[in-house]
Amino acid sequence: SFLFALNRRFEPGPRLMSRHLAGLERLPDGFAGRFESLLREGPELDRGRKCEIAGLLARSALAMV
Repeated sequence: SFLFALNRRFEPGPRLMSRHLAGLERLPDGFAGRFESLLREGPELDRGRKCEIAGLLARSALAMV
């Protein structure tokens, strides 16, 4: 939500979120890869690691302001 507001765009529904995020002009460095990691299902990323990645995404987004 924050990144869409920062880019002055309306936030899409959940099904279209990834596609619209990729099209934003202003994204933190490494955002796309980290976001894709959160969406992946499987044992390679446990809940704790996903929480860590979410924190990195949030901090990098807030640093853009």
